[in-house]
Order: sequence, then structure tokens, then C-alpha cells
Amino acid sequence: MVCVTDGSGTVTRQQINPDQGQSFFGKAPWQVQAASLRDLQFFFQGARITVPRNATDRIELIERSN
Repeated sequence: MVCVTDGSGTVTRQQINPDQGQSFFGKAPWQVQAASLRDLQFFFQGARITVPRNATDRIELIERSN
């Protein structure tokens, strides 16, 4: 189960199966929470991101302007 909270407080919960993609939309920043973050692959603003080693079950994604 992945839980994403956007900057406006909208919460989206989604069960994601292996080899399944899922897009989440909303207002920045996003809080992403999952029991096994390190087992998931994330793409943000078109690039794959690596979950920081010190992240346990939650990360924050902050939008950058190009």
C-alpha cells in the first residue's frame, strides 16, 4: 500500500502490485509513505529517483522549476 498526500492535504491510497506503474497528481509538495519504500521505484519530474538510505517509511517530493 502506498499513501500519497499532496500539498493541499488530499490523500490517495493505492495498492500497487509488482511490475505495476501508478501515477499520482496534485499540488506540491508530496509526502509518499509505504512500509517498504526501498522496494519501490520512483520517477519524479521525468527522472528516476533513489530513496535516501535514511528514509524508513516516508519521503517528501518537492517540485523544482527547470
